[in-house]
Amino acid sequence: MMNEHLRAHPSMKVFANFTSSELGASVVISEPVKFATRVSRMVSIKAAHSLSERKSWSSMTVLVIRGCGEILIDGEFHELVAGTTLLVPPNCDHSIKAKSDLRLIVSFDSSKLF
Repeated sequence: MMNEHLRAHPSMKVFANFTSSELGASVVISEPVKFATRVSRMVSIKAAHSLSERKSWSSMTVLVIRGCGEILIDGEFHELVAGTTLLVPPNCDHSIKAKSDLRLIVSFDSSKLF
């Protein structure tokens, strides 16, 4: 069951709700919304938890809606605070750690999916 403070906006359907066995982090990812060749998702991460490292297969834009944290992109840390927008280049390893409850919109190139 999803935690109350991680609930996505009422107009969004939950795409995935999973728990990282490594850190016990609850992460909620919304159903994708497609605009032309871009796909966007809302991502919520509980304070003091992380989204584990993964590789970006296309460029990815991250917009911080609420909270603060940090993103590690190819070994370099970047602060995430509400209002921050950043670009993660393709083929980069990245992970996100929330310092407070963090809500992001993540957008990527959907033409790279198939």
